[in-house]
Amino acid sequence: MEIPDIVESELAYRRQYYDAGEASTMKCRFCGQGIRQVFLLKDPHNNAIPIGPCCFSELKEANPTAYAELVASLVLLRGYVRDAGSDGEEQRKIAEAQAHKLAYKTLCRAARTCIRTYRQTSGEKDWLPKPFFELRKELRKKPRKDYRYVSLLARWYSTHAASLQGKLDSCHQ
Repeated sequence: MEIPDIVESELAYRRQYYDAGEASTMKCRFCGQGIRQVFLLKDPHNNAIPIGPCCFSELKEANPTAYAELVASLVLLRGYVRDAGSDGEEQRKIAEAQAHKLAYKTLCRAARTCIRTYRQTSGEKDWLPKPFFELRKELRKKPRKDYRYVSLLARWYSTHAASLQGKLDSCHQ
């Protein structure tokens, strides 16, 4: 389906494009097909005409400049979408590591409080019984500062939080 009152050679492309997402309801003005990658052409009256990669070939002979710019923009848009996906995955891993770190720090506070409470009730300043000694020893462990992957840091916090919880439970018995 072509637009009858517009000559394809009169259309201009001004580098306006976007990714409409997976659930896009946008339709190509030339063929009526649903499109995710939307490119806006301008007619002589400056009206926007959304098209998709499906109809780039219709402009190839009538408007080679717009066609070349559209193809270049398509490459850029696909790169942006790919990079945004990988950035989102990295942010998810960082958020997971932060959640493990928060749980670990909460357990550290509880362990310090437990040791402090024992010392206040027993009056002992230096010596600790074995469960409290093991708890203090676990508290002194710190993650390295140079983890190559965020997932390794998340695993460290998760492992040590579980260990801290076990030692904290043994102190309460």
